[in-house]
Amino acid sequence: MTSFIHQTAIVADGAQTGDDCHIGPFCTVGAEVTLGDGVRLDSHVVVDGKTSIGDETHIFHLSRSASVRRISNTRANQPQQRSANATTSANSSPSTAARPAAAV
Repeated sequence: MTSFIHQTAIVADGAQTGDDCHIGPFCTVGAEVTLGDGVRLDSHVVVDGKTSIGDETHIFHLSRSASVRRISNTRANQPQQRSANATTSANSSPSTAARPAAAV
């Protein structure tokens, strides 16, 4: 299959794209970037530096990677682990959860 590169996307010379990649509007892909087969970059994604993105990985809009990175879609193959800090509720941050109530 062929890859799709939106007309507003910028893909530098030297970047390597696999088969069936989708590079969305206003994306920027640097010269040292390697995209695996089936990679999807939504709009406004910036990938730069010596970065490799594995097969079938989906990078959502407004994401940025600009260093030496290896990004892969391993979620399906790895059990999910939670850290002790992950138990804080969505309505409180770790800094406010440990704070005592103020005296009135």
